[in-house]
Amino acid sequence: MFTGPVGLALLSSLAAVLAGVNVIWVQRPQARRRRLLRDGVRSDAEVVAVDGLAPPKQTEHPFTLRFSSPDGTVHRRTFTRGFQGIVPQPGWVVRVAFSPAAPEKAEIIDNPYLHPVPGAPALPPPGRAFTLARFYGPTFLAVLIAVLAVPFAFTEMTPLIVLLGVPFSLIALFVVSRQWLSHGHTLPGLWSGPVEAAVAQAVVTDCWTEYGRNRKWYPFAVEFRLPDGRLFRRGVPADSAHIESTIGQERPVVYHPSDPTVVYAGTPTSLRRLLSVGSGMSLGVCALLLAVAWGPLLLLLVIALVQA
Repeated sequence: MFTGPVGLALLSSLAAVLAGVNVIWVQRPQARRRRLLRDGVRSDAEVVAVDGLAPPKQTEHPFTLRFSSPDGTVHRRTFTRGFQGIVPQPGWVVRVAFSPAAPEKAEIIDNPYLHPVPGAPALPPPGRAFTLARFYGPTFLAVLIAVLAVPFAFTEMTPLIVLLGVPFSLIALFVVSRQWLSHGHTLPGLWSGPVEAAVAQAVVTDCWTEYGRNRKWYPFAVEFRLPDGRLFRRGVPADSAHIESTIGQERPVVYHPSDPTVVYAGTPTSLRRLLSVGSGMSLGVCALLLAVAWGPLLLLLVIALVQA
């Protein structure tokens, strides 16, 4: 049952659904933003209020913007993110776009307070391969299972057998995306450019406890000033989250001068250790999962083709 062309057609349909869901998931917010920029109203928005941190759920300062429609109607909207750890100050002005029919869905389209420290070059955009791997991994997986299913259509085995490798592959994609691609402080090539990491002394402002399977750790938020006077305060990744910190404790931090919102609590040495060990482990786990997912299937395919 479901062998030959019938199984291949069914498998291809499932692969198309997987790719379609992935593309829609990625493109939907981007399409909304493009529509907002094309058809919406653009306006300057003033920061009128800044709230405090509420970790662990809110590790960045919420803030309220006040902006106006073309007819003079004044709107206010509270954002839970938008300055990436830079503490906004009342009176700061950013650019927003919104639909007059739904001003509560306004989006920040230009934030002049997110820039390199003086003298540092702008951070180059991520490579195309990096972007495709981060956002369209499931689509590449769908293409892979469709291609691998074709030889099975010429054997007595059902092409649907390649679906056995999908769960392991999705876990591998999650591991890479979560541990390697998504973390700003471990982006490939971020710390290998001409700009050296900057070091500062920060003060711990908030501490909390999080629990995982058979262990617990102690994340914290830090505060320090950048050379141009901007204040940074946010929860940050650390080299010693397994050790409980105390409010008011001084901690060394490393930040990237070209993007000072990329901050790591530790020293340059511990950061390099994290980059080498953490990235190596995540990629190793990914390789192991892919080997478990596709190794037996490729072996079965060879056997089936020989017997055919």
